[in-house]
Amino acid sequence: MRRFAILISTVGIVLIGLLAGGLASTGQAQQSTPTAGGGTGVTTEVLGRFPSELAPGQALALLRITFAPGGSVAPHTHPGETVFHLASGTLQFTLHEGEAQLVRAVDGAPAAATPTAGEAMTIGEEITLNAGDTIYYDAAVVQSERNDGSEDAVVLASNLRGVDEPARQFHEDMAASIPAA
Repeated sequence: MRRFAILISTVGIVLIGLLAGGLASTGQAQQSTPTAGGGTGVTTEVLGRFPSELAPGQALALLRITFAPGGSVAPHTHPGETVFHLASGTLQFTLHEGEAQLVRAVDGAPAAATPTAGEAMTIGEEITLNAGDTIYYDAAVVQSERNDGSEDAVVLASNLRGVDEPARQFHEDMAASIPAA
C-alpha cells in the first residue's frame, strides 16, 4: 500500500509539472502514433513529456490512448510505475504477470485519489473497466487490453520512464495466447 501512495504522489508531481510546463508545448502536444507491432485500432497521443529533475535520466509522460471499437493491444509492459485511468467507454483488461491495484469508480465518479480503497487484481482474469476506473502498476506488469464496446474507449496514462525508453514493450511470446477481438 505504501508503494501505491508513493505512486499517487509521483503522479501528482507529474500532473503539476505538465501543467506548469504547458501541455501545448511545441513538439509535445498531440503527437499521435498508432500502436506498432502488437495492436490494432489503437492510437496513442503524447499529451506531455519532459525530463524529471527529481529522477535524473527519467522522463515524466502523460498519454491519451484511444481504443476504437474492436481495437486491442497484445501483451506488453510499460517501463516504470504507471497510473492507467479509463476516462470514457468500457475496456477489457487482462493482467498476465505482476501485481496491479484496481480502484473502481464510485457512482461513475473516479475514486482514484484513495488507492488504498482498491483491490489486488488476479492474474489471468479479464475484467471490464468502466469510465472512472483506475489501475496502478509497476514495470513488472504484463497486460493486454481490448475494446469490445461500440464506442471509443479513452485511457489517460501517466508514467515515469527512462528518457529513451519506449512507452510499450510487446511480449510476442504471449501474443498467441490472446484471443482475437
